[in-house]
Amino acid sequence: MKGLISAQIVQNRNYAASNKGKDKEYDKLWAAVTGGRGAGRGKKKVIVKGVDPELLKYDKAGLKWQGFNAPVKIESRGKRDAAEDEEPEKRVRLKRTFERGWTGKTWPGRKVGHPVTADGEELTNFMSIVVEMRRVSNMTAGGRKKTQRAMVVAGNYNGVAGFGVGRGQTPISAIREARNRAVRYLYFIERCDNHTIYHDLETTYHKTKINFYRKPPGYGLRCHRAIKEIAMLLGIKDMRCKVQGPTTPLSLVRATFQGLLSQETHQQLADRTGLNVVEFRTECGMRPVIVASPREGAQNKILKKRSDKAEYDLNEVFDPYRGLHRPKKVQDLF
Repeated sequence: MKGLISAQIVQNRNYAASNKGKDKEYDKLWAAVTGGRGAGRGKKKVIVKGVDPELLKYDKAGLKWQGFNAPVKIESRGKRDAAEDEEPEKRVRLKRTFERGWTGKTWPGRKVGHPVTADGEELTNFMSIVVEMRRVSNMTAGGRKKTQRAMVVAGNYNGVAGFGVGRGQTPISAIREARNRAVRYLYFIERCDNHTIYHDLETTYHKTKINFYRKPPGYGLRCHRAIKEIAMLLGIKDMRCKVQGPTTPLSLVRATFQGLLSQETHQQLADRTGLNVVEFRTECGMRPVIVASPREGAQNKILKKRSDKAEYDLNEVFDPYRGLHRPKKVQDLF
């Protein structure tokens, strides 16, 4: 009996579902659920203006796609036809590849080309190198504003160099501003025999202290990587540096320029002391070689000053530099 009752119920349900009179009711119910505005939970159909919906259907617009509804065409990769060569074609600008930085693909340590003056003239004898690239943020009324800050050093490999700091929304814009600003503040650095510095010296900027040591030809540059780039742009080939304290890029660059500008040349030493400057060089068999002599006016001034004094000058007797090169004061540099 149970099996017969269940079969009868199923037959009745199928009969009720297949009733032709109730099909319209099911259609209305389905339309209320899936279609219409504000009726049911269905998604509203979006109709694009100006486009025939019939063309959006498959293969209604007559479009042919290779490998889908059309055969694949294989073209030979030979030389271009003469007709195609005659037609002017737009050259695709290739992305410029930069050299490797200090640490892989980062910006510090990369050469970024020649700087440009305010008149738009490109200085081909100058080269610029990125020393620092960092992200900075500034809190404004509209929210936190993030920008890029770059520091670039530019030089001509012949004793002239400078540095500049620029900001921009992108690294390229910040580097461009810093590179063009670096050539506006150039410094001339004296070099001994066009390969090294004149004497050993020590300089301090804030808490950064750098010791510079003069070296013979062939020694090379053994110093911090930022100082090495500055020395290369200046044309210094042999030098050793020892950095003590923080190595913040901005403080390091300022201390480097301050130290190189404070060195005293052989001629300045001869004019200050009124004596000849003598060096013992290995290429001359360690024989004394006069490298500078005092000018006539400076020598007479020193002799007169010494003859007028009845006593010894204690500053000369207890000179910490022992009559050798004396670095210039920071107040006299800038």
